[in-house]
Amino acid sequence: GWYRFYFPSAPYATIPTTAPLKQYVGYDHQSCGTNAVSWMDDSLPTIGQPPKDVTINFAWHANYRKGFRDYSKGHPSPAKIVACPAGSETMYLYFLSPTPDCYLAYCAL
Repeated sequence: GWYRFYFPSAPYATIPTTAPLKQYVGYDHQSCGTNAVSWMDDSLPTIGQPPKDVTINFAWHANYRKGFRDYSKGHPSPAKIVACPAGSETMYLYFLSPTPDCYLAYCAL
């Protein structure tokens, strides 16, 4: 379904558009309280554009054991993003599928 990420300190939070550094992913949950951190290798759409198709990746140090060649690009998951006006700000809505595995979580900053 469609989701908006909202936190009191970040009311217009977005899924990162760059991979987290390798030292911030893993069992210590340094990023977003999960083993695998979501991110997308794409830009955010602008207001007025149709929903944009993107791929959400999950960065995790154990991706190598799962057969992925890059720690940052495991378990690709299709998604859509649309930009909406929110006063003088831009709010992003995400159409997200269930995560491909139970230890993965969508994360926004």
